[in-house]
Amino acid sequence: MARRARRITKAAVEQVIARAFDMEVPMTQAIELVRAIEMIGNGMTADHNDDGLSIATVASAASAHLDDLKRHWYRLLRAARKRRAA
Repeated sequence: MARRARRITKAAVEQVIARAFDMEVPMTQAIELVRAIEMIGNGMTADHNDDGLSIATVASAASAHLDDLKRHWYRLLRAARKRRAA
């Protein structure tokens, strides 16, 4: 049995957009923090500190996940804006 799509209200779309903007600053700060930790790890590695490689590797993986999160965030925001314009 097919489910009927529920109509999305303008208020719901506005709420999604507002929440997306609320997320932007902490998300960007998290991305910048992880990139800084990655640079610290790379600097330690350059100084022949064995701990630097593991720090840089973990930070790099976290950075990739956060970049993926930001791509999905942009898609969500773009979809909500399109819905608002319709």
